[in-house]
Amino acid sequence: MHEEHSRFLQIESTLQTLQKSYSQSQDEQRSLALELKHGLQLLEDLELSKKGFKEEMQHIVEENKTLHVLNFSSTRTLKDQQMEISKLKEIKENLEREFVIKVEESNYLLKESHQIKDEIHGLNNRYRAILEDLESVGLNPKCFAASVMDLQNENSKLKEACKVERDEKEALREKSKDMDKLLSEKAFMQCSLSSLNDELDGVRDAVKKFQESCHVLKEEKSVLVGEKSALLSQLQIITESMQKLLEKNALLEKSLSDSKIELEGLRTKSSSLEEFCNLLNNEKSSLLNERSILVSQLGSVEEKLSNLEKRFTKLEEKYSYMEKDKESSVNQVEELHALLSAQKAKHANHKHSSESRLANLENLVVRLQEERQLGKAEFEEELGKAVNAQVEMFILQK
Repeated sequence: MHEEHSRFLQIESTLQTLQKSYSQSQDEQRSLALELKHGLQLLEDLELSKKGFKEEMQHIVEENKTLHVLNFSSTRTLKDQQMEISKLKEIKENLEREFVIKVEESNYLLKESHQIKDEIHGLNNRYRAILEDLESVGLNPKCFAASVMDLQNENSKLKEACKVERDEKEALREKSKDMDKLLSEKAFMQCSLSSLNDELDGVRDAVKKFQESCHVLKEEKSVLVGEKSALLSQLQIITESMQKLLEKNALLEKSLSDSKIELEGLRTKSSSLEEFCNLLNNEKSSLLNERSILVSQLGSVEEKLSNLEKRFTKLEEKYSYMEKDKESSVNQVEELHALLSAQKAKHANHKHSSESRLANLENLVVRLQEERQLGKAEFEEELGKAVNAQVEMFILQK
């Protein structure tokens, strides 16, 4: 009876361990479901980051187009300014040539006016000398009317020449005034030309800086094109990995459904085992009742030794019946023990398979976290580059 009681205790302990393992398997399935949900959330985060990165790339491409248009317009304005500067240089050269010609003409007219003045002064001196000579000789100057008339004619001619010379002097004065105006205009043109030269130098510096910035932008564009191709390849790799993850997710869902089916089987088996344990408990209570009856019967046998010989045969038959019942109960307990050991082995196999699945899921989650961290670092790096490029473009636009 003590051995039977210990066996029942072992059976109860095995049932408790089975219940604990069943609860542990349920907890493991819940944790696996949570980890799978976390993996799906990571996939959604990766999709959102992918969409944001595509929008950033589209924004960078549009800014690159606007920069290309600004570069084209700046080159056009630069060409127009160069044409205007060449025209101003031609106008300056023409004005310098006209100014040199006018200066030469004014110098020539001044020389002629000085020569005419000298000739008039010499003629006046000769006329006075002739009058003095006539008076000193005692001749009447009137006798020389004809000569005087000739001289007057010559004088009138000289006056006309002087008038012409005066007119020419007036014209020369007007021309000199015009020359002064031209000189002032030339000085103004020189000032404006110097300012234009300064502006041209500034424009050249700006053009040089703009060309350098264009060169830098072209290099940055080439770098961005390379980075774009790299990012496209990375996106291709990410999509492939996402496809693989979806396939793995389908496999995991399938394995999860299989594990649910197995859990349902285990639940049915555990319910059957509970029923069997209830039956064993009932049999145990019946055996205990029979034991109490036997104890009472043994007491009555000790009291009634006189009736022992009469009822000995009946007791032997009953005892044989009890032995047979005991052997059958022992066989049932051994069968139950074998069934429990087989169930335990099956549960151990299921636990091992669930642990291997859990390890695979943990490796998958770790891999997804590493890929997410790598994608996040690359995205932050590309975002920093894009922000730096926007800042540089904003500075260049200013």
